[in-house]
Amino acid sequence: MHRTDHDGSFRSVFSDPRAVRDLVCGYVDRELGRRLDWSTFKLVATRYVSEGFKQCESDMICEVQVLGGGGQVVYLLLEFQSSQDWTMALRVWNYLGQFLASLAKLEGVRQRRQLPTVLPIVVYNGERAWTAVREIGELVEGSPEGWEVQSPQLGYALVDVFRSAELDRGKPNIADALFRLQRVGSMEAARDEVRWLKEWMGGEQWATLRRTLVVNQRTPAVAAAGSENSGGGGLVGLGGIGGSDDQLERAAEGRGPYPRTCRGTRRGCGRRTC
Repeated sequence: MHRTDHDGSFRSVFSDPRAVRDLVCGYVDRELGRRLDWSTFKLVATRYVSEGFKQCESDMICEVQVLGGGGQVVYLLLEFQSSQDWTMALRVWNYLGQFLASLAKLEGVRQRRQLPTVLPIVVYNGERAWTAVREIGELVEGSPEGWEVQSPQLGYALVDVFRSAELDRGKPNIADALFRLQRVGSMEAARDEVRWLKEWMGGEQWATLRRTLVVNQRTPAVAAAGSENSGGGGLVGLGGIGGSDDQLERAAEGRGPYPRTCRGTRRGCGRRTC
């Protein structure tokens, strides 16, 4: 599967249980989010091998226990997309089938003869509105009369970064903060978002996530915002480096850590262009 900077930056953020919790509560199903014990959150292997020995890999799978569920777990399958894919429902169906097949081999699952719940979530960060169908059954040609019940049924939740409504700033949400950074269209807006993050995530307990939110942004909008300032690369100059609080401050003030002409040649930068 094709990987993009978008995939990597989103995986970095959503490796934190607080970010996944906010994604579920803010954009998928608030009640489901409240019924999960996020202190039990853990990432699980995303690579499986089918009967034909062909590898299948999804972007991220999280395991979370249900509150008061006696150890019952729910799995969240996250896919990060920056482009359209009309077969997404089929891909999710395939990922889910391979993952459940791997779980079916576990002794505890075999004894219960029941598979756990898996919720597929597609986070889309593309310029055009998402047009792919969200149910596998909609990809299948119309069934002959009387066979409708035999059609496959599986869907996924879609979170569209550029078209989802912004959430209430009075109730800070990590996923909303990430999406706002993705949507910025000017240096002024970029500065405002970074300053707001520093005010909200001012404590040491937020340090790693705060840096991850800003450092991993490589969107065209942020790049354009950075190019407005002749003195530096703005937010985009933070890509691929450590992301100290001093560097966040420089980003908020419109001063990148490297000149825009660096072209990724500075040691530790790791970017092809700035």
